[in-house]
Amino acid sequence: MAGSLLAAEAGLLFLLFFPKPQMLPTPLAAEYGSFYTRSDVATLFPQIISFMKTHTRNGKDILVLAEPPSLYVFAGMEAPSRWYSLVPGYLAPEQEQEFINEVASNEVRYVLIANRNLTEYGVRGFLNDGYNHSIYRWIMENYVKVGQFGPLPAAPYPPYIVCVFEKKEPERNH
Repeated sequence: MAGSLLAAEAGLLFLLFFPKPQMLPTPLAAEYGSFYTRSDVATLFPQIISFMKTHTRNGKDILVLAEPPSLYVFAGMEAPSRWYSLVPGYLAPEQEQEFINEVASNEVRYVLIANRNLTEYGVRGFLNDGYNHSIYRWIMENYVKVGQFGPLPAAPYPPYIVCVFEKKEPERNH
């Protein structure tokens, strides 16, 4: 009986962790290794990494939301906050101002926000003000959208899009 249960558990674990190439069919080779992902992500990631590398001044002045923190690794950068990812429930509401203060103190010039659906959390994505509302409002008040990566033609649904926001210039009194 115990042997049968162990065999069944091992079989289920194998199925759970067995690669499913139809879900993530495209290899993405990076400086630190390779992984499989969607075709649109594999095309856009190198473009985003290149943007991060060429637009940073100090290696901590680009904020990537809500995820993936892997972009920091591939671009050779650090997150401008001790929180490398900002998914629902990760940051308590009373910690949002601390997050904002850390980002502001690192003089973040660009904020990259992915349109990732967060159905597993039961909320809208960050780009739709689905959570961490004070951080979202602070970004919208202090940054302006200047571009985006994606969507690519014939991208799977939902398409991978990363919006680029740049810090607004301070208004000057003339």
